[in-house]
Amino acid sequence: MHFDTGPKGLFNVANLFTIIRIPLGIWGIVLYESGNEVAGLIVIVLAALTDLADGWVARNAGCQSQFGEVLDPTVDKIGMVIIGLWSLTQVGDALILVILILLMELLTAIQTLYALTKGVQIMTHMIGKWGITFRAFAVLMFLIASNGSGGLWGSVFLLGCVGFFLGYIFGWRALGIYHKQLQAATT
Repeated sequence: MHFDTGPKGLFNVANLFTIIRIPLGIWGIVLYESGNEVAGLIVIVLAALTDLADGWVARNAGCQSQFGEVLDPTVDKIGMVIIGLWSLTQVGDALILVILILLMELLTAIQTLYALTKGVQIMTHMIGKWGITFRAFAVLMFLIASNGSGGLWGSVFLLGCVGFFLGYIFGWRALGIYHKQLQAATT
């Protein structure tokens, strides 16, 4: 597969939004761990928002590319694994839910890698984007809830549970869509 380096290739604004997601997420973790929990969570949210911005920029600036279509879901998975693994040390009561979120990311990554070994590029789908958004929201709510106890924190934890279940529903649906794409391309 050849990747162009022009405005529709490797080096364009949309791909920069995608690539910046990882350092922003790591910076958010460093801020959080250094005692700046609110600033850390804000930076992590900004990192997540780049996932929405990259696609919008690509479509509206006319710089959609094959590389971007591979890069975006790859960075999504890397980001969710980094945040997910780090949050395992933070979330307390939601530990099993975060482990299940990481398993969903692992299943999606395995399916994508398998497709690539068959020479098939799985096209991202909005259902998959909603799934990862809800799963990221769930981890964020679990992180916020882990900083306190009582009524408000219990409500934040419940919001995380809602995000978790919606993320899983959308995630399983996306896995089915991607599986059909793979079957259609290999038969």
